[in-house]
Amino acid sequence: GKMTFYDSNSGKPLFRAPQQRSWDDFLQEASVHGWLSFRDDEVIWENVRCLKRGRITVSLAGTHLGSNMPDRKGNRYCINLVSIAGQPAEEPLLLNWSEKTSEIGERDDSTSNFLRKTSLSSKGE
Repeated sequence: GKMTFYDSNSGKPLFRAPQQRSWDDFLQEASVHGWLSFRDDEVIWENVRCLKRGRITVSLAGTHLGSNMPDRKGNRYCINLVSIAGQPAEEPLLLNWSEKTSEIGERDDSTSNFLRKTSLSSKGE
């Protein structure tokens, strides 16, 4: 399946991955570089921009997301996980975490669930 990553400030969708690659490939690239790395077809361009020189990646809400670090496969948007760990804008914020924790764990597309399942949550920047 695919996972949608949301802006931590606005709740708007920013990335949907993996596209045209497997989860294993997606996670492997992230573990090699220490960042989640998205490709052009995984970016939700209505909510994401690269600044003028093409290196800094931001959301339209103004959240600094990370950097574009192109490689031989094309653009590679290396994104700070904290900036894309938001909840969808149409969902209420989790005010009482203890009551909602089991609900989150049941959602396969949840960013929180993703963090628990990967070693990326323990990697530094």
